[in-house]
Amino acid sequence: MSDIDYYSLYIEKNSMIENYGGVLTSPFEFYRYLFPVGSFERKGCYEDNRPNGVFLTLDGEKAFKHILTDELSELSSALGDTFSIMSPVSYYGRNRNGRNASELYAFTVDLDGVGIRELKNLLHQFSHKVLLTPTFLVNSGHGFHLYYVLDEPVPLYPFMQRKLKDVKYALIRNCWTGYTSTIEEPQIQGILQGFRMVGSSSKLGSDYPVIAYKLGERVSLEQIMMGLPEDVYISEREYMSELPLKKAAELYPEWYNRRIVKGEPKGRWHIKRDLYDWWKRQIVKARYGHRYFCIMCLAIYAMKCDIPEDELRADAFSFIPILNFDDDHPFTEDDVIKALEVYNENYCTFPRYDIEKISGLPIPKNKRNGRKQSLHLKLARSNRDILCEERGKSDWREGNGRPTGSGTAANKVYEWRQQHPDGRKADCHRDTGLDPKTIRKWWDYVPPKKVNVLEAPFSDVQHISMDIVSECQRIAAEQNISEEEAYELYKQDNRNVQLVKPMSKREQLQEELDNLIFSESEYGALPDEFKSKVFAMGLKPRIVPDDEYEVAMAEEFFRGLKK
Repeated sequence: MSDIDYYSLYIEKNSMIENYGGVLTSPFEFYRYLFPVGSFERKGCYEDNRPNGVFLTLDGEKAFKHILTDELSELSSALGDTFSIMSPVSYYGRNRNGRNASELYAFTVDLDGVGIRELKNLLHQFSHKVLLTPTFLVNSGHGFHLYYVLDEPVPLYPFMQRKLKDVKYALIRNCWTGYTSTIEEPQIQGILQGFRMVGSSSKLGSDYPVIAYKLGERVSLEQIMMGLPEDVYISEREYMSELPLKKAAELYPEWYNRRIVKGEPKGRWHIKRDLYDWWKRQIVKARYGHRYFCIMCLAIYAMKCDIPEDELRADAFSFIPILNFDDDHPFTEDDVIKALEVYNENYCTFPRYDIEKISGLPIPKNKRNGRKQSLHLKLARSNRDILCEERGKSDWREGNGRPTGSGTAANKVYEWRQQHPDGRKADCHRDTGLDPKTIRKWWDYVPPKKVNVLEAPFSDVQHISMDIVSECQRIAAEQNISEEEAYELYKQDNRNVQLVKPMSKREQLQEELDNLIFSESEYGALPDEFKSKVFAMGLKPRIVPDDEYEVAMAEEFFRGLKK
């Protein structure tokens, strides 16, 4: 258990912000500033045709959605001893999803791992304009929420959501550094992410509510993008929709009739459950700061793979003991309930790249679209043959490589000279019928020796490798496949060719180490100089616990018998 007194730290942080000049702001003042009058529909005035705010409260295992109208009178349901979350976004309807999102009112950065030293650094960077000063600095209990309230809300067209998401990712990485957080890896959140509401209970309890201090003024989107990488910059003309609906109706009448007129849901892939089961195995690798998002991604994969909600909930709650590894930052049922909110059709197209970002877990690309390699290569070869037929060729090798007959003259000259060591060029011309110019060209020709790749010098292997690489690149470009797939095709059609790259010194040593098994005590007794060299060269010795050493030796012995 950590000795950190978060309750005293909470009070000390608030005092430090007040001394800096932060102005304590009530919940109503905060949300009125965030959502000015006219942002939402007035209560009961449906003719306003305006979006509303949506916030979520948790009571035990049940989550309740609340609509926030322009009067903000519903805020009372979120204050006090309540776990409440809300995003700085307006929505049409009750569901907090990208399809219903209307306008973004603020960029919010959730900064965790902020102690006294980190808060001092943060305030110092605000005052010296190293970081853009946020409109509000909100103490959420253990960390802070930095609210950059926009001078004009930004419309959340689908294409704008993608662009704004990239802006927020870059903003988080700009604010989250080794000076402002004790946690090395930033926690990445999207623009629709909800945060604990000002005036609600923090992780420390209702006696220590989420509290807001006003530090700066409203900011423009241009101010936020200053200092961020150029590739996330959004130009002013991009604020407008790329394709007006009327134009879309003209260009895509079938889509318009299906999606707009009939209101049918967007089509999607239905993925087999292997992906869901694979993600469950990955969740155990979740680190602090990514636990909530890993469960959220489990819900996304459950929807993608058509997993029943009951099974998802049972699986999600079963991970609480595994993810609750930090006594200072417990992972609770409330976190799971909140994460499962994304179990709906709108997240079926949530991209792999974003899941990798928010979860902090690598997701390797599947280059074969779910197909086995053998089937994938069959399809690639059939494409190759179809293209050959289209070009009037009977074999894909036609027109590739050395022209037919090329190299024959050189060999004829060489063979004739071997049989006639004292012969003249005129004699060679008379006997072979070759052109005198060709004979002069190849008179001193000596064919290269056949190289055993396994025993060849590296320079010879390099030339052979370059030839094979060039051929694979040509096949890949011609058939629009990866070079790895092209190499598989090359091997299929050139079974007599086998290229084995000569082993480097490090690979030779690693091969020798692979034949050895060390017990922990045995390896620990080796000279430090030896272990340092092993580490420096990136070698990986096989080390097993002492009580498993005998079993490992026996397994190695039986593996040797099977070879």
